[in-house]
Amino acid sequence: LALDRADELIQIDREISGSQKAERHPVQVVCESCGRIGTTVVTGWDGRQVTYECRPDKVAWAQGCGHHGRRSPLNGGSKLQYVVEWAAKWKILGVTIEGAGKDHMTKGGSHDRASAMVERVFRYQAPYPIPYEWFLVGGRKMSTSKGVGLAAAELVDILRPELARFLMVRPHYRQQINFDPGGETIPTLYDEYDRAAAAYAGDLEAKTPAEADLLRDHARTFYYSHAEGEPPRCFRMRFAKVAYLMQMPTVDIEREAERDKGAPLTDADRVELRQRMNDAGRWLQTYAPDQYRFQVQSRLPDISLDDAQRAFLGRLAEAVRGRPVWTGEELHEQIHALKNQLGLPPKQAFSAIYLTFLGKPSGPQAGWFLAALDRDFVVSRLQEAAGAMRAGPR
Repeated sequence: LALDRADELIQIDREISGSQKAERHPVQVVCESCGRIGTTVVTGWDGRQVTYECRPDKVAWAQGCGHHGRRSPLNGGSKLQYVVEWAAKWKILGVTIEGAGKDHMTKGGSHDRASAMVERVFRYQAPYPIPYEWFLVGGRKMSTSKGVGLAAAELVDILRPELARFLMVRPHYRQQINFDPGGETIPTLYDEYDRAAAAYAGDLEAKTPAEADLLRDHARTFYYSHAEGEPPRCFRMRFAKVAYLMQMPTVDIEREAERDKGAPLTDADRVELRQRMNDAGRWLQTYAPDQYRFQVQSRLPDISLDDAQRAFLGRLAEAVRGRPVWTGEELHEQIHALKNQLGLPPKQAFSAIYLTFLGKPSGPQAGWFLAALDRDFVVSRLQEAAGAMRAGPR
C-alpha cells in the first residue's frame, strides 16, 4: 500500500514538514550485491518488484557499491522509511496512545507527518500523543550519531528491573531524567525507592493534605515499578550503607542489618539484602565515585597530624577501649563530644579518623564505620596514630 500510494505519502511529507527532500518511494531495499541498505535509492515499482541503485555518494558514513538491481521488497528485502513505518505500525498494531520524545512532537515534526499519513493513506485514527522529555546520560542527550546512549539491556545490567522501572515512572513525563551511574544517581535513586516502599507499606505519616497526596503518589510509583505482582514487604537496608559495609571484610552484613531492623531478618529480608549486596558490589566495581570507595589500610598510612588531632585520637582510643560494645550512633555521639571538649573543628577531627584508617581525608559516617570494625583493631590503630605521630610525619 505504501508503494502504491507513494505520491500521496511524499506530498504529505513535503506539505507538513516544508521540506522537499522526501524521496520518490517510501522504502529502502537491501542491496543484493553489498548487503547495505542505507546507500540504496528505489527508482521504480511495478506492483511486484522495485528497481534500485546502490549509490556510492548517498551518505557520508558508508559507500554504496554502485550496483543497479531489481528485487521484491517483501520478506525482509526492504524497510519502510521511519515516518511511514511509524504510521503503518499504528494501524497494524492497533495503537491508540503513543509517547515520543519532545523533538518528534514539534510542529511539522515526525509525529505530525506520521499522523497525517496514517489518517489520509492508511485510514486509521492517529493515536493520542504524549510528548515526553529526554532521557539524559551523564547530562547529555542520547544521540545515536554521537555515540551517546544507553540500551535497555545496559540499564538493567546496572539496575535491577524494578529500580529501572522506578527511574522511569517516578518523574513527571515532562521532566528530564538524567541518569549518571558514575555520580550520585544510584544511591539517591535507592533512597527515593525506599521512601516510596515505606509509603506503600503505610509506614509514613502525612502532616498535611499535600503531604498525603505526595505519599499516595510515592506508593503508586512503587507499586507500578513491580510488574511481577504484589511488591514484597521487607526490611531494606540503605544502599549507601550496604556499599560501605561491603568494603570491610570483617563485617557480618546480615548481623548489621538485624541491628538496623531491631529484629531477626525474615526470608524476604535476606533476599532483598543479597540483591542489594549484588547491586552495590557491581556499582562499586564499575561506577562508584571516589567518595564511596575506600579500603581499610592494613598498616598505619604515612600521614601528618597536628598535636590537637593526635590528642583527639588518643582520647577516642581510651573511650572505645572503655566499653566492650558500641553502636554506630553511640560512637558517633562520642566522637562529637570529644571534639567539642577539645575545641577541635569537625573537619580536623573527622579527617584525622579517616586518614588513620583509610589514608584519605574523607570517608563514610565515622561512628558507624568504626563500630563496624573489630574493637581491638580500632583501639590499636588509634593509639598508634596518637603516639607514633609525635615526631612528625612518618
